[in-house]
Amino acid sequence: MGLILFLVNGVADHNSLRASADALLNDLDSGRIESAYARTTRNFQSVQSLKQFHGMVGPSPGFRSRGSRSISRVKVSKEAAGPTGVVQARVGDTHFPSWITLVLAREDGEWKIDRWFDSWD
Repeated sequence: MGLILFLVNGVADHNSLRASADALLNDLDSGRIESAYARTTRNFQSVQSLKQFHGMVGPSPGFRSRGSRSISRVKVSKEAAGPTGVVQARVGDTHFPSWITLVLAREDGEWKIDRWFDSWD
Protein backbone atom coordinates (compact mmCIF):
# COMPACT_ATOMS: atom_id res chain seq x y z
CA MET A 1 0.00 0.00 0.00
CA GLY A 2 2.83 2.40 0.85
CA LEU A 3 4.48 1.94 -2.56
CA ILE A 4 1.20 2.67 -4.36
CA LEU A 5 0.68 5.86 -2.33
CA PHE A 6 4.28 6.92 -3.04
CA LEU A 7 3.79 6.40 -6.80
CA VAL A 8 0.44 8.22 -6.86
CA ASN A 9 1.92 11.19 -4.97
CA GLY A 10 4.90 11.24 -7.34
CA VAL A 11 2.68 11.36 -10.42
CA ALA A 12 0.53 14.09 -8.84
CA ASP A 13 3.64 16.18 -8.05
CA HIS A 14 4.92 15.64 -11.60
CA ASN A 15 1.60 16.73 -13.14
CA SER A 16 1.14 19.78 -10.90
CA LEU A 17 4.75 20.82 -11.53
CA ARG A 18 4.21 20.66 -15.27
CA ALA A 19 0.89 22.54 -14.98
CA SER A 20 2.55 25.34 -12.97
CA ALA A 21 5.30 25.73 -15.57
CA ASP A 22 2.73 25.74 -18.39
CA ALA A 23 0.66 28.39 -16.59
CA LEU A 24 3.68 30.69 -16.23
CA LEU A 25 4.69 30.24 -19.87
CA ASN A 26 1.08 30.82 -21.03
CA ASP A 27 0.95 34.05 -19.02
CA LEU A 28 4.21 35.28 -20.51
CA ASP A 29 3.21 34.29 -24.04
CA SER A 30 -0.05 36.22 -23.64
CA GLY A 31 1.63 39.29 -22.14
CA ARG A 32 0.13 38.79 -18.66
CA ILE A 33 3.34 39.81 -16.90
CA GLU A 34 1.76 40.57 -13.50
CA SER A 35 0.03 37.18 -13.46
CA ALA A 36 3.31 35.45 -14.35
CA TYR A 37 5.12 37.37 -11.61
CA ALA A 38 2.50 36.20 -9.09
CA ARG A 39 3.56 32.63 -9.96
CA THR A 40 7.05 33.24 -8.54
CA THR A 41 8.26 32.56 -5.00
CA ARG A 42 8.73 35.19 -2.32
CA ASN A 43 12.46 34.50 -2.64
CA PHE A 44 12.34 35.30 -6.38
CA GLN A 45 10.35 38.48 -5.68
CA SER A 46 12.80 39.58 -2.97
CA VAL A 47 15.58 39.50 -5.55
CA GLN A 48 13.64 40.85 -8.53
CA SER A 49 10.93 43.51 -8.47
CA LEU A 50 7.95 43.47 -10.83
CA LYS A 51 9.55 46.33 -12.78
CA GLN A 52 12.78 44.33 -13.17
CA PHE A 53 10.73 41.28 -14.17
CA HIS A 54 9.05 43.33 -16.91
CA GLY A 55 12.50 44.37 -18.14
CA MET A 56 13.75 40.80 -18.12
CA VAL A 57 10.91 39.10 -19.99
CA GLY A 58 10.22 41.92 -22.44
CA PRO A 59 13.33 41.43 -24.59
CA SER A 60 13.34 37.62 -24.29
CA PRO A 61 12.33 36.34 -27.75
CA GLY A 62 10.82 33.05 -26.69
CA PHE A 63 8.17 34.59 -24.48
CA ARG A 64 6.46 36.76 -27.08
CA SER A 65 6.93 34.74 -30.25
CA ARG A 66 3.60 32.90 -30.12
CA GLY A 67 5.56 30.00 -31.53
CA SER A 68 5.48 26.42 -30.49
CA ARG A 69 6.37 25.12 -27.06
CA SER A 70 7.23 21.68 -25.82
CA ILE A 71 8.24 20.46 -22.40
CA SER A 72 11.03 17.94 -22.60
CA ARG A 73 11.90 17.26 -18.97
CA VAL A 74 10.04 17.35 -15.65
CA LYS A 75 11.82 16.26 -12.49
CA VAL A 76 10.73 16.37 -8.85
CA SER A 77 13.30 16.08 -6.07
CA LYS A 78 12.51 15.59 -2.41
CA GLU A 79 15.00 17.86 -0.64
CA ALA A 80 15.37 18.23 3.13
CA ALA A 81 14.25 21.88 2.87
CA GLY A 82 11.23 20.85 0.80
CA PRO A 83 10.45 19.50 -2.64
CA THR A 84 11.91 21.19 -5.69
CA GLY A 85 11.23 20.68 -9.35
CA VAL A 86 12.92 21.35 -12.66
CA VAL A 87 11.11 21.80 -15.96
CA GLN A 88 12.90 22.21 -19.29
CA ALA A 89 10.94 23.61 -22.21
CA ARG A 90 11.60 24.58 -25.78
CA VAL A 91 9.92 27.87 -26.59
CA GLY A 92 9.68 30.21 -29.52
CA ASP A 93 9.92 29.88 -33.24
CA THR A 94 10.08 26.34 -34.57
CA HIS A 95 13.07 27.24 -36.78
CA PHE A 96 15.05 29.00 -34.05
CA PRO A 97 13.88 27.62 -30.71
CA SER A 98 15.25 28.66 -27.36
CA TRP A 99 15.46 26.53 -24.23
CA ILE A 100 14.33 27.58 -20.80
CA THR A 101 14.93 25.73 -17.55
CA LEU A 102 12.52 26.56 -14.74
CA VAL A 103 13.39 25.72 -11.14
CA LEU A 104 10.29 25.53 -8.95
CA ALA A 105 9.73 25.28 -5.21
CA ARG A 106 6.64 24.46 -3.15
CA GLU A 107 5.27 27.56 -1.45
CA ASP A 108 1.87 27.88 0.21
CA GLY A 109 0.93 24.47 -1.20
CA GLU A 110 1.67 25.43 -4.82
CA TRP A 111 4.59 25.03 -7.20
CA LYS A 112 6.09 28.47 -7.89
CA ILE A 113 9.01 29.58 -10.03
CA ASP A 114 12.08 30.21 -7.90
CA ARG A 115 14.54 30.91 -10.72
CA TRP A 116 15.15 30.16 -14.37
CA PHE A 117 17.84 29.96 -16.97
CA ASP A 118 17.39 30.53 -20.68
CA SER A 119 19.49 30.05 -23.79
CA TRP A 120 19.20 33.64 -25.03
CA ASP A 121 21.04 35.25 -22.10
